[in-house]
Amino acid sequence: MLTYKKSQLEKDKYVGWYKEGFESNKEIKEIQDEAYQISDKNQKAKVIYDEYYRLGKTEYAAQQKEKRNTATASMVAGVGM
Repeated sequence: MLTYKKSQLEKDKYVGWYKEGFESNKEIKEIQDEAYQISDKNQKAKVIYDEYYRLGKTEYAAQQKEKRNTATASMVAGVGM
């Protein structure tokens, strides 16, 4: 949420407070830039991170498939009864 979008609040004073709060966070761009930078020290760990990310993504996909299969089996059993 880097760009301000007018809120749908009913009272104008609340809209003003919302905008004021949004604009008061001047550090967000700096924090975002730092978050996307990978230091030389951490560059070596990127390979390990990528591998564990891939493993986690594969495991998540398997869990989602298992949930769908369980739901389908339950539905078929329910219809059969």
